[in-house]
Amino acid sequence: MSPKDFEIDADLIEALFLRYRKTMQRIANAIVKDVHEADDIVSLAMIKIMKNIGKIDNIDTDRCKHFIMVITKNTALSELSKKKNRKTVIFAPTEMVNIVGGNIDLHEFEGAYGFSEEITTLLAELKEGDKDILCLKYGDDYSDTEISEILEIKEDTVRKRLSRARKRLGEILEAERCARGL
Repeated sequence: MSPKDFEIDADLIEALFLRYRKTMQRIANAIVKDVHEADDIVSLAMIKIMKNIGKIDNIDTDRCKHFIMVITKNTALSELSKKKNRKTVIFAPTEMVNIVGGNIDLHEFEGAYGFSEEITTLLAELKEGDKDILCLKYGDDYSDTEISEILEIKEDTVRKRLSRARKRLGEILEAERCARGL
């Protein structure tokens, strides 16, 4: 469904939320290991998605799914980092029940980008941020400007990280070839 199929942005946002909520919750919960925090992260991710709603051309595409998954993953990682930097006092241990169910393989969507099996294997050796940038750029054809908006970093930073990620990917590929005697 195209955004044009919705009368107002609120309908589009609701459709995105209904379609991807469970996936977003699984991603967030897999990172923060807390169902309630995962719900908060989904809300924060939806705010970021709303700010970038113009980047969605069709809610049924893998490109849209990847866009939402990357935003959710990065939001969860950011919130986890903030949480680790805060001092917390716990008064009593609590037992959380995982109502989302099952663990999620955070890399499950990387295979859908259409990269060769060799490249997908090499991507697994990169840092998460480098993988995200390469997948958004070459898997989903986002521009540097769009990536900077999605990841909330400067466009120059996107270009530098892309350059470093490509260089690192080349080094990994070269090491693999040398190891095989090619």
